[in-house]
Amino acid sequence: MPAGVLDSKGHISRHQSSLTRLSLVTDGTCPHAQYGLEGLSMLKCLSVLEWEGVQHPAEVESLRQCLNQNKPHLKKLCIGFVSSAISRDLQWRSLGLSSSTSAHHVHDDQTVSDNPVPSLHAMTLSKVSLPLELSPPELVIFGSLRSLTLHNCPHQFDLLLHLAKLKHMIKLTHFEASFDVVPYDPTVVSHDGVLETFIRSFQGLRHLHLKLSNYPIEKHNFLDAIRRHRATLETLIYHERQLSPVGVEGLFEEEKDFQTSWTPSLMRVITPHRLAALALCADPLIAVGYHHLSRPFSTLF
Repeated sequence: MPAGVLDSKGHISRHQSSLTRLSLVTDGTCPHAQYGLEGLSMLKCLSVLEWEGVQHPAEVESLRQCLNQNKPHLKKLCIGFVSSAISRDLQWRSLGLSSSTSAHHVHDDQTVSDNPVPSLHAMTLSKVSLPLELSPPELVIFGSLRSLTLHNCPHQFDLLLHLAKLKHMIKLTHFEASFDVVPYDPTVVSHDGVLETFIRSFQGLRHLHLKLSNYPIEKHNFLDAIRRHRATLETLIYHERQLSPVGVEGLFEEEKDFQTSWTPSLMRVITPHRLAALALCADPLIAVGYHHLSRPFSTLF
């Protein structure tokens, strides 16, 4: 960031401190990265904060200070970290959103007033390392969201498992996630079925967007999870990739698009006339069978 823009004496810090929306895209490989952002803490009216490309601890500190100033009225937060050897401090708790680390349990009837970020209704996290265990204030933050997007965040399965136990606290209408499961990782077994369990734990989703890589989806009843939101679901986007052998001998593997066995049965668990968008990895012959959805209700197929 050039000097004189977002540093402590920059133009925005001095003359536009009443900004309500800020969107940043930074390049952590730049030799001047992490500098010139000290003025973020002087912005105290933000309702939307988006920052893609956070990589350095100094950037995390600037982000933490900015979030601390805008907690009471922040409505939308989108944070994308960059994985690198110098990004050890890029963790959820380094953002400082929780005001307490109390060890008491979160109950279904816990109110929004307990939320340290009471106005936050939409959150997008990309490559943000989540804690294995979350404190009650952290759970309340996630549980009160209307929109949650997770893109390849370490320990995101653990987060969904915690949220699934909140049950009636979850009021999501939009859930989007990218999961890239490392093949042959022994910890995958412990996460078996967590995604389906989470989606089944509440009702009211209008938009469900999933991109899964090497997730053991065939072992579980994903259709039952979709059926849970039959009355409200408007868009369904599902993309799966799995490792497949290359060549006759199959000595090597590569990721390929994959059609799950439940795709042909999808029409039995959704309400077709409610759909505005449907995107699936499907055999062309099966896709032809869905063609009637594009008339007159669906605008995208």
